[in-house]
Amino acid sequence: MLLIHPDDAWERLNPCEINARHIFSLPGIRCPKCRVTWATTGVAYPTVSPDVVKHQCAGIPTGRPMSPEQFYAVAHGISQVIGDQYPIYPGTDFGALQGKRKGVISDFVWLNPWTPLIHKSAFDQVVKKGLQFKTATALLDAPIGDVLEIEAIPSVALHPKCLAIAKSEVCSTCGRKAYQMPDQIVLDGGTIPQDQIIMRIREFPTLLVVSNITGQVLTEMKFDNFTLTEVETAE
Repeated sequence: MLLIHPDDAWERLNPCEINARHIFSLPGIRCPKCRVTWATTGVAYPTVSPDVVKHQCAGIPTGRPMSPEQFYAVAHGISQVIGDQYPIYPGTDFGALQGKRKGVISDFVWLNPWTPLIHKSAFDQVVKKGLQFKTATALLDAPIGDVLEIEAIPSVALHPKCLAIAKSEVCSTCGRKAYQMPDQIVLDGGTIPQDQIIMRIREFPTLLVVSNITGQVLTEMKFDNFTLTEVETAE
């Protein structure tokens, strides 16, 4: 497996500015027990209709953190509609990106280090090679439709041996886990889905990984603005 992230050197030479946000975002949680207000960064489902999520949030004040009870009730309702293959975190984004762009759109372009977009022409080439990213059109000014956001689900877990977490850092009320970034990323091989070619790490959703085959295809096609780093997998 390979970590995929922006090529900082390429972006410095070929700046592209994107100012956009997803149509709808779940609020964070304010916990009465641990007294922390928090949300998870990096989880976005652009292919999921935001109307479904808004319906489940009906009656909850907008712009305010939810209580743990409110959040888990909303998360359960959303999962009942869209399926439990989409883990729901506080702060999860839904729907297409909407906004403006400025500069050169390369094969890959990044809204931020954890939100990858691909140019339609590059996507068409990837499909011909047998790879099928799940994507949604990013609404970034005319011409609409030439930039697609790649959807990546938090589905692969870190191996227990590289997680450093104390019991005192897990809140029994809101579920917040204060994970520490390990010095070395080791993935739990038993959690790697066979039907996904790009995915997020559950404990750190801002980290994206792709299969070795996916990385090989992208490298052979000489696409720009991404870097691949090998990560260890253990059973």
